[in-house]
Amino acid sequence: MRTKFIDVIAQHKQNGKVIPIKVRLRDEVGEIQDYRLAGYMDLTTYLENDRNDGRKHAQNGIYHFRCKVVSFGRDVYFNLYYGASQCGWWLLTDRDEQESAVT
Repeated sequence: MRTKFIDVIAQHKQNGKVIPIKVRLRDEVGEIQDYRLAGYMDLTTYLENDRNDGRKHAQNGIYHFRCKVVSFGRDVYFNLYYGASQCGWWLLTDRDEQESAVT
């Protein structure tokens, strides 16, 4: 597996929740495209609120999402991560995902 950093538009809410909205990825022909997420599932493991600040805190500082975009009429799924300390978004892809429509 390899890490691939990407551009993401997201909403960072006051309560600490992060919501991915759009991603910029290469399509089937290698062109960079902007995709609005057609759906996502938050797979982040959150800490118990021991800080009593009313905010959500990711257990290891990394937020994990299973996302869906539509590319050329096909549903494409991928895992998207946000690291607060890395100040960045990335995909973890394996060889099969690299050969798919959106990598």
